Amino acid sequence: MKKKQYNFKDFLIVLSMILLFYSCQAQQKDNVKNQNDIISELIYNSIDTMSIDDRFWEGDIFRSYISLDFAQTTINIEDTSQISIFDKMCSVQVIPDTSWLTKRQSEMSEDDWDIIVDDIVYYIYEAEETLKKHNIPTYYASREKKYVKFIKTDKSNFVIDLTKILDAWGLILFNGNDNPVYWQGDIIDEELKEIYKK
Repeated sequence: MKKKQYNFKDFLIVLSMILLFYSCQAQQKDNVKNQNDIISELIYNSIDTMSIDDRFWEGDIFRSYISLDFAQTTINIEDTSQISIFDKMCSVQVIPDTSWLTKRQSEMSEDDWDIIVDDIVYYIYEAEETLKKHNIPTYYASREKKYVKFIKTDKSNFVIDLTKILDAWGLILFNGNDNPVYWQGDIIDEELKEIYKK
């Protein structure tokens, strides 16, 4: 029986087919993962229409801080220029998106707008001073970056998509162990006890 001989051309064809098959399979897995992430985000964003102010009310009860679960994202962010990272106990100041500020300002008289801004700035400043006395630093979350990532002591993380809190004007409080919360109030003393145990 005569052995069939394979030439170099046949070898290249088979090798090319194998490489093409595996590259298509890897690309398909990446595409499915990306599509699932995008679909999840679209579903989440289409359901959630509450404003930040609405979230502070539980029936007739007003809370000075709220969970940020509604703003959490599970998308894997690889572009580090789009994310601010905090890995220790702190607070992070956020101000609203400029489009929200412009719209809100246009709906009010100049005097009313100035009073609201003065009040918010004053209460945030007072809160930051109180936190500073307890050795809790305050940082700033720039709207130029889309995400804020909090790394807990157990190395798990909680990532906030800032586009989900366009109207936030307050402080994100992070004790280093638990999920961060969003605070918007006038006196932060109770939160020092509840969140920071100080």
